[in-house]
Amino acid sequence: MHVRYVDLPAAKSVPGGTILEYPTQTQDCRTLERFAIRTLESGMHTPEITHHSHESFWIVTSGEGTMRHDGENFDVRARDMIITPPGAAHSLTAGDSPVKWFDLAFHSAVWKIAADALENGVGEPHGDVAQDRPSLIQGETLPPQVGDTCYRYPHARPHSTLDHWDQNSSEPGARAADHVHESHEEFWYIHEGSGHVEQNGRIFEVSAGDLIGHAPGVHHTLIAEKESIRWYCFCMNRWLMPLVKDALAA
Repeated sequence: MHVRYVDLPAAKSVPGGTILEYPTQTQDCRTLERFAIRTLESGMHTPEITHHSHESFWIVTSGEGTMRHDGENFDVRARDMIITPPGAAHSLTAGDSPVKWFDLAFHSAVWKIAADALENGVGEPHGDVAQDRPSLIQGETLPPQVGDTCYRYPHARPHSTLDHWDQNSSEPGARAADHVHESHEEFWYIHEGSGHVEQNGRIFEVSAGDLIGHAPGVHHTLIAEKESIRWYCFCMNRWLMPLVKDALAA
């Protein structure tokens, strides 16, 4: 899967801002149901949103505002991640500057099939994991995204459909993330810069705004050449795959 930013239509106008939706449901990678980039003009607010069949993940890339989440208010700013479980109402009000964020969700069949397993905890924590299924993970707790680095957002993975969200950066000449996953898909979003991705020996150009999906068994790596690259790496909770692989293949 390779969705090129330059091939996408213009962002759609919605009340208070815009939304740019990536056509994830027409691609060969099935676990990602929604990936969009949203903006909200200063002083504006989104309508109250409730999803009943999947978790929602918002990652703020610029600006700051106030999030109302399941009846509570808290401030959000660039690099923050907000995890919203099914059934929880949420909305966002922009502050003095526009807010821009990623809006993503995994296939709705996953939560329906694996809800009990997620309630009990599926898989293993990694690193200093934030406890109690947090709704807000503050990005300011992570180091700056510079040099040849990979930093992982801490979250309660056993209770979430999100396996990980990593922020990565590579300097010119680096060959990064050289690996393969046998049982699950992985996705990369190129945030800044350009370079090449290699999948099982096939090499293609990528640039800012591109979304790349790696199927199970596909060896993949990112090659930074003339400029630095910053990108995000994420995937669905790999421990759920045995439970939901038949539904995803349907």
